[in-house]
Amino acid sequence: MSDRAINRWGNKLLKGLNEKWSDIPEQAQTGFTIFYSPIKFRPYLLIIGDNPGGNEFIKQRTLPKEHEYFKYDYPLALSMRDKIFKGEKLSKILQSSVKTNRIFFKTRNLKQFESLSNSKDMETYCFQILQQIIKTLEPNVIFAESLGTFRKLSTFEKVILSKEKNNKALLVYGKYKNIPVFGINHPSRASFHKINDEDWSKVNTKLLEIFQEDKLDLQTFY
Repeated sequence: MSDRAINRWGNKLLKGLNEKWSDIPEQAQTGFTIFYSPIKFRPYLLIIGDNPGGNEFIKQRTLPKEHEYFKYDYPLALSMRDKIFKGEKLSKILQSSVKTNRIFFKTRNLKQFESLSNSKDMETYCFQILQQIIKTLEPNVIFAESLGTFRKLSTFEKVILSKEKNNKALLVYGKYKNIPVFGINHPSRASFHKINDEDWSKVNTKLLEIFQEDKLDLQTFY
């Protein structure tokens, strides 16, 4: 699929959600964002987070021209850019990645979204769109920014890196259909899970080992 065709598809997706906005229950009308980077056909890496945070009301109408993780310095962007995907090789992979979420509706945090009376229906609605995104973009690898998102995607979970003291999972592996999926604890919850910079450095090293070759040899790391 050409860049023009994939962008036309992406803009149609945004237009569809904008047109359906009046059908969305008022309590969930907090704004939405689907994409946080330019989109492309068959990206090496598709990053999938939880849901948009913050208090600013945004209804995304156009596709981004820049990757947010290299445009802004909010905490998640800094963690992904300067800790988890630091270094020349991983930085290039991150910069060329496509970023989206499994929930597109904006709340201060995931807990607030889950408190909405219709959150399950909204999550199902978003997941159907997410499945369409994965099917259309055909990524080589998926990276889930939380274990919650990872478990929505993968039918199994294999821990490939954990903390030595308490066996807390740092990096897990699974599959969405035939696509390799890697997952981490959400960086915003790192202190709660007692995950420190040394742990993120180990994740970074492991990811560099996994992504060393353009074509993953999934037998090399577990």
